[in-house]
Amino acid sequence: MAYWTDTYNEAEFSRFSKENPKIWLKVLLNGEEIRAILDTGASTSVITERAAARAGLTPESPGVTRSGKSAGVGDDQVQDYIGVFDSFRLGDEEIKHVRLRFGELFSHGGREVPEMLLGLDFLRAHRMFVSHSQRKIYFSYVGGPVFQVMGPRLRRVTPEAEPAADGASPAPQPDDKKQP
Repeated sequence: MAYWTDTYNEAEFSRFSKENPKIWLKVLLNGEEIRAILDTGASTSVITERAAARAGLTPESPGVTRSGKSAGVGDDQVQDYIGVFDSFRLGDEEIKHVRLRFGELFSHGGREVPEMLLGLDFLRAHRMFVSHSQRKIYFSYVGGPVFQVMGPRLRRVTPEAEPAADGASPAPQPDDKKQP
């Protein structure tokens, strides 16, 4: 299905229907399962504070920085934080030492909400095909930062975890790709 390349990744999605048109994905953040949706309305990817805590980071964790406030649809603004997570995995693709923004999203509750928005930063760094009949996405890394995080530069955790000068997360490793 990834007609544009010989190497690609794939991930299953669920819950797609005319009544619920969101594409729900399971991602692993530091090994913890996080419910995510593809969100073309989010300029950058972000996770909830609760999901970040399950993956091992809170606003009080060493190395986490306060990055300001952000807003989505509506006027509500939430305090954002930036932290480095050891790993992010979607399907076959794993990225090490990712910088992600997190905050207290969806505090209104009352309906099923995602724990992560995979935004345009993720989508711009990948070529993607959504197969509704197979309930899978096929994707390959095409270059650039996968997660774009603006804000204060984080402290160095380990030599290989040093964030890129442009504030971006490191690129996926090519050996994590699946051959057709």
